[in-house]
Amino acid sequence: MIVSLHTAVRTEKNAVYAIVFTWTVILTSCVPIYIAHGIKTSEWKDQQYAYCTFLTPEYSDAAFRIGFICTMYFIPVIVMVFLYVKILHRLWKRDRPGGPASAESLRNKKRVTQMVIIVVVTFVVCWMPIQIVLLLKSLGVYEMNAVGIVFQVGAQVLAYINSCLNPILYAFLSDPFR
Repeated sequence: MIVSLHTAVRTEKNAVYAIVFTWTVILTSCVPIYIAHGIKTSEWKDQQYAYCTFLTPEYSDAAFRIGFICTMYFIPVIVMVFLYVKILHRLWKRDRPGGPASAESLRNKKRVTQMVIIVVVTFVVCWMPIQIVLLLKSLGVYEMNAVGIVFQVGAQVLAYINSCLNPILYAFLSDPFR
């Protein structure tokens, strides 16, 4: 019996391994964040306020934030673009045996390409503002005034909105969901 390589690799067991590996990498990458943060309190206008912040010295703060931006934004964007380019290359390279691709096949390839581009651009746009805030904070040039705080909160909310947008994008850009 001949089994295709794709069938041999795409097993339930391998899917579980991939999920466990992914979550292990994610949780491991969050350990420095957990260690470097803590609750501090301050007083303002006779009120006591608690807030979560870095517990590390200033020099570590900048290095930590820049490292965080690289590992949590730039590397994922690079990996995402690389893998999606490989997928799209394979999609466009593959032709039906016995002749040129049909008009419907070309339309589907264009739709998949459009969906991939929209998903990547949405990720970059949604996560970029908070990365800029973190970079400016690490360089010590971000103003933590009322406008700065509102912008930072808005940027953080926009980053979280990205997770909400993905299913919506897939639903509207995919025929089976329509």
